[in-house]
Amino acid sequence: MPNILPTFSFKNKVREALYIRRDNLKSKFSDQIFGLDIKSVAYPFVEKLGVKTPYIFFKNMPLEKIKNENINDSFVLKPEQAHSSLGVYLCHYDRNSDTYEELLTTKKMTKKEIFEEAEKIMLEKKISNKWIIEQLVYPEDGQLYAIDDWKFYCFYGKVGLILQKHKSLDGEISYKLYDCDIVEATKTGKYIGKIDNTLPISKNMQEMIEVAKLLSSKIPLPFIRVDLFSSSEGVVFGEFTPFPGGFSMFWKTWDAVLGKMWVDAEARLDRDIKTGKFQELYSQI
Repeated sequence: MPNILPTFSFKNKVREALYIRRDNLKSKFSDQIFGLDIKSVAYPFVEKLGVKTPYIFFKNMPLEKIKNENINDSFVLKPEQAHSSLGVYLCHYDRNSDTYEELLTTKKMTKKEIFEEAEKIMLEKKISNKWIIEQLVYPEDGQLYAIDDWKFYCFYGKVGLILQKHKSLDGEISYKLYDCDIVEATKTGKYIGKIDNTLPISKNMQEMIEVAKLLSSKIPLPFIRVDLFSSSEGVVFGEFTPFPGGFSMFWKTWDAVLGKMWVDAEARLDRDIKTGKFQELYSQI
């Protein structure tokens, strides 16, 4: 067999996967595994694997129904399939004033104001009117600020890259990236001008890596991004993202590294699928 290696590219693999997904949808073929993209579907799956999830107060409900519910506690309001901070509200309840501090903006808001703003964004950005209200997760130190997002680029049981997203009290967003050995990853091409290499590593980093590996090893996709939180209650699941935004930002070296991990994961996954490993999972979803 000739020793000829392909040109590995993460960008091309994401584009290829998007093309296949769109073609399947056009053909009215539904791959149930993409149901994990919905939080209310993903949470029971994750919990069965022993990973914490936020408590859900309401799920898959229109905004007009949720706003009439009696909510007198801290909460997160977000669209069922949100993959950015658009339409997301982290609301810490102050019982003394009966108002909320929205931790992404640090604004003081009433419940009515929160829902009015969410409705406006929904209409302007044409977000699907399916919302979820869940438990607010606090940072490791339990203080009042938006918890860091930890995004793990996973390739069927292996972590290739880790992205830390930090929202400071002045509203600025900064990032830091790490390789699988928790060494800062430089020259990735991601978030140029917004990298802050002083951001601290989570005390739960190793546990988060193991959780990300576990979850991705149970999903029959060569790549999925696993988003986690390092909270005051330990590691908490955020969401699955099969098609992450900004995938075309990667410069050549990291594009090739992640592209090769994708191809290697495809080979391992193909062997496991042929042995029937995922038949039970599909029936559950």
